[in-house]
Amino acid sequence: SLIGQMFDNRDIYGVNITGNGLHNFNRAGEGVSFEITDPFEPLPIHELLVQESKWDTKTAYTKQNMGMGFAYIVPSQEIAERIVKLINGRDQNTAKIVGGVRESRESKLKTVLHTPYEREPIEFVDY
Repeated sequence: SLIGQMFDNRDIYGVNITGNGLHNFNRAGEGVSFEITDPFEPLPIHELLVQESKWDTKTAYTKQNMGMGFAYIVPSQEIAERIVKLINGRDQNTAKIVGGVRESRESKLKTVLHTPYEREPIEFVDY
């Protein structure tokens, strides 16, 4: 599969989600879409910024990291679970699996945010 070719068992990619928000996932590669199904709760500072700026959800996740400052893209669920256990085992309790990677035949780079407070998923296209 294409995902297997792009993200083999040796590859782990880091994504810094500050500046440009969730669009940063799209920098990791073509032929995939990133599905964020369980995002972290926004921090109080993010909630304040959204309230004061009157940003909609898409704008907020484009301009801020909304509580997800850094992410790892790993080749399998098993490796993801091991990394979460390692990070949380150091008394951090700050890591969790927030979504997955899907193969995509679309030419555009895409990350999709699924949130419990929006009716439809929000797409972040290109970079």
